[in-house]
Amino acid sequence: MKRLLVGLACAVALAGCGEREQPAKPAAPKAAAAPVAGDAKAGKAFAETTCQECHGLDGGSVAPGVPHLAAQSERYLLGALRAYKAGKRGHAALKVIVERMSEADIRNVSAYYAGLPATGVLRAKDVSHASPYESGKARAGSRCAT
Repeated sequence: MKRLLVGLACAVALAGCGEREQPAKPAAPKAAAAPVAGDAKAGKAFAETTCQECHGLDGGSVAPGVPHLAAQSERYLLGALRAYKAGKRGHAALKVIVERMSEADIRNVSAYYAGLPATGVLRAKDVSHASPYESGKARAGSRCAT
């Protein structure tokens, strides 16, 4: 009886090992379309009216705590601006600015700042125009000194 049961179990197991139809292989992912290059001249015009107060026209920030944009990777700049627009990154001023920016504006400004040389980006030029963090730190230091 044992042999019969073992024989049946082996037969069932071998029957399941037959050729099965293989599932279709997923199609190879399509290569991502190359991003449309931005127009650096249009980006400069936008930067002159909107960005230069904080980031400078040469891409060097004008205050401590404000990031330098010159010579940053265009991919990084695109991603950062898109993240601000999607609400994934937060900054009060940038939120208002990117809400008004079209996708073309984002590409253009990214192309402009990415194309600038990093030589002008050494340090903030106007330390009196400091970030709120720097202002608070200065006020706290003056109170602690007395």
